[in-house]
Amino acid sequence: MTDDSNLTPGGPDNTGTSDQANLPEVPSVLDQPDGTDWFLATLIRNAELGLEAGVTLQVGGSLVTGRIISGRKYFELLGEQVAQTFQMTGEGDREQWKAIVVEAYSGWAQAFPPQGEASNQGYNYIQLAEARICDAAGNWIFGENTLWRGKLAAVDGFIPGEIQRR
Repeated sequence: MTDDSNLTPGGPDNTGTSDQANLPEVPSVLDQPDGTDWFLATLIRNAELGLEAGVTLQVGGSLVTGRIISGRKYFELLGEQVAQTFQMTGEGDREQWKAIVVEAYSGWAQAFPPQGEASNQGYNYIQLAEARICDAAGNWIFGENTLWRGKLAAVDGFIPGEIQRR
């Protein structure tokens, strides 16, 4: 068994120096909800800081591959995608309604830290951009600029890097 205690911000005992005595304790990326992988949580944290990495997830017999993005970026991109598919029925200004949709989804993005800042809480979800799914029968499901979001605790395993269809 490896000792991961040196990965906490303050060292093995997380106390830091006497200069830091009045600072609140910084949660470790190792402090994750039950059933979630701390290393995968580290990759999500890196995406929040701007370092997006490719990954392939095994989820319930299927493979999901794509680039890990922050929760904030996910909702911003989702708003733009939903607005692009928004169809007007009847009278109204399509551009105005598109702007309303983008703004609504951007509001959900505000629940996440700004790009370049990491969350101070554990991670429960993972978001992928340019996602591709391979089902248990080996069928690939492709979409253009597909966004994917799943429960981190539902990931059975993962491979760093994206796999490509042959």
